Amino acid sequence: MPTPLFRQQAMEHFQHRLHGAVLVLPKLAHSSLGLLLLVWIIAVLIWLGYSQYTRHETVQGWLEPAAGVAKHYAPEYRGTIAAVHVREGQEVLAGQALLTINGDHQISAEQSVEQALLNEYQQQLSSAVRALQQQQQIHALQIQSSRQQIEAATSDLKQINTLKQIAQQRLRLISNRIETLISVRQQGHITASKTDALQEQQLAMQIQVQALIREQQNQANRILQLGTEAQLLPHQYNTAREQIHHQVSELTQQITKVNGQREYTVVASRDGVINNLHVKLGQSVTANQALLSIVPLNFITEAQLLVPIRAAGLLFIGQHIDIRYHAFPPQKFGLYSGELSNISSALVLPNEMPNVPIAIQEPMYLVKAKLNSSVLTGIGEPVNLKPGMTFYADIKLEEHSLIEWIMQPIVSLKSRL
Repeated sequence: MPTPLFRQQAMEHFQHRLHGAVLVLPKLAHSSLGLLLLVWIIAVLIWLGYSQYTRHETVQGWLEPAAGVAKHYAPEYRGTIAAVHVREGQEVLAGQALLTINGDHQISAEQSVEQALLNEYQQQLSSAVRALQQQQQIHALQIQSSRQQIEAATSDLKQINTLKQIAQQRLRLISNRIETLISVRQQGHITASKTDALQEQQLAMQIQVQALIREQQNQANRILQLGTEAQLLPHQYNTAREQIHHQVSELTQQITKVNGQREYTVVASRDGVINNLHVKLGQSVTANQALLSIVPLNFITEAQLLVPIRAAGLLFIGQHIDIRYHAFPPQKFGLYSGELSNISSALVLPNEMPNVPIAIQEPMYLVKAKLNSSVLTGIGEPVNLKPGMTFYADIKLEEHSLIEWIMQPIVSLKSRL
């Protein structure tokens, strides 16, 4: 049996040397790395707590005077610019002639459709005027004839009255003679034949008196009828005259309409400055074509914004916006600011605003904003903003800390549960 190299007690000591409390001291590098990681975690938490996440919406808009721009369009027919009375940038007054449009449709080299219509209407108008003059003459003759007839009938009535009085007087004389002869006959001095003859004359005279009375009544009725007809003559004349005047009025309207189609003058609807003059002398224009605009004098520029539905709920009056003009790169001219001044309460559909410089693809809210500056001071001399310029506007809708933004999915999920 071999002899062990170490004593039995030494072997047992090596087997149980790790029993009891053990203290492991870390290295300095490990301690420094752990401390640095802890400081970084604390810094990140502080940064997440104080840093803000801003939700914003970028919308499009354009500039427009606060009083609006007066736009003028061609009439509802084709034509040719016959005269241009103004120039770009010229100041005009309300009612001043701006353009003259000729709308003739030529039948041949010598005559147009409008001229042929005018000639026909002028002939009809001349005929109507002559008919009115003839009606006046006829009315005067009718009045004169009616007066003469009334005067003649009145004279005849006087003669009938005279004849009636004479007949009545003769009847009284005959009646008196008959009474005398009857008393004489009763005494036997005359025969009955003589009284019979006088009685026949009495009957004949009574018939004559009755005939004169009937003729008197007929003549009086005729005078009344003539008077009624005379009273109706002015009403008949007025009716005929009104019909002719109505015909003259319609012909005058037709002439005015044709003249308006032949030569239509565009006049200024307000005081202002000519802007966007789109036409030239001799140019053909179509119906409702844009011709020019009038910008008010000393206008205040206002921003018009189109805000989609998803962003309209968080807007408020006085809200700040940042503006980037398309015509002026922000790299050179920078950003410009403004404040919301009015928020429309009704939606604007894509087909409801056809004359704006921005295409509307979805329902929008029209929002107005006041500009903090209407002059751009980028490079070189200051530049004034002009109506119609388009831009992008950034609107800050809401702000949250980054911790809230990170925790928002968890909070929303908890609220759903």
